[in-house]
Amino acid sequence: MRRLKKKYKRPRKLFDKARIEEERELLKKYGLRRKREIWRAETILRKFRRITRRLIAEENPKLKEELINKLKRLGIVEKVEKVDDILNLTVEDILKRRLQTILYLKGMAKTPKHARQLIVHGHVLINNRKVIWPSYLVPKEEEDKITIVEKKKSVPKESSAQEVSTQEAQVQEAQTSNVQVQEQAQDVQAQETQIQVQAQETQTQVQKTEQQETNQVQTQSTE
Repeated sequence: MRRLKKKYKRPRKLFDKARIEEERELLKKYGLRRKREIWRAETILRKFRRITRRLIAEENPKLKEELINKLKRLGIVEKVEKVDDILNLTVEDILKRRLQTILYLKGMAKTPKHARQLIVHGHVLINNRKVIWPSYLVPKEEEDKITIVEKKKSVPKESSAQEVSTQEAQVQEAQTSNVQVQEQAQDVQAQETQIQVQAQETQTQVQKTEQQETNQVQTQSTE
């Protein structure tokens, strides 16, 4: 399994009081959840500074043009008069281009935390494309293509007159069948009662016949 490379680097001094206070203010200002989001922005800024120092040390027009165009495309800078100006960028210049921050600054969310919630829950589209990463750096050309889409609530369909009449017919049919079943059950019960009565009458006649035969036998024996 391929191991993913970290996109940030931890500070060398984890318990620097001044840095901890600064990070706490940034967390509150930009509605961040973890310090690693700040460290990721610092890593991006550190990369831009490293390329800038390289350009100061040696002339490379192609690399210089690519760097400046990328910074302009991301909206981090509007214009660069000197390459040295890139070294003046701060971590806040990177954090301001995050989707979460832009959503709040454009008034599409009440607070930075509300903006984060909208993004994570899939309510934010950029150019009709869902983006669920609050740390997404928004290019300048996509800034005006941000929209918020509310999820539609499912509304139950109203039954049509035809469906209602069909349901009523089915109910009436079921009631009719129930009445027929009850009538059949009553007929069966009546037949069973009649059979029981006939059986009792037959048994009574048999008993009478046996009694008569017994009486005749006794009379003959007496004579």
